[in-house]
Amino acid sequence: MEMGQVHQVPTFDEHLATRTKPSDGNCESQIEQIVAISHELRTPLTSIIESLSLLECGVLGELSEEVASIIRVAARNSQRLAASLEVLLAQKSTMNEFSTSLPGGGFPGFDS
Repeated sequence: MEMGQVHQVPTFDEHLATRTKPSDGNCESQIEQIVAISHELRTPLTSIIESLSLLECGVLGELSEEVASIIRVAARNSQRLAASLEVLLAQKSTMNEFSTSLPGGGFPGFDS
């Protein structure tokens, strides 16, 4: 790609459509879609968190107090979002453990 050329990035919906299968209404299928979305959000979120951290550390120079305040808010909110994704993934893991402990190894009424 040449300098100044715009790179078309697929929308989140377009990207997600290529990464997940359509829901058939099955609980486990819906859980898998949530997990796929969570994983897709983690990579850009990690980049955002690290970029904000570099700004906070002054890698690009000293920031005005107003800009530093905005960066702190964005960093704090990014960390909260990352923690929420971790909770979501942990809940999925707990549900998998529960599911495999059930007789038949799955949720009643749902095929594994």
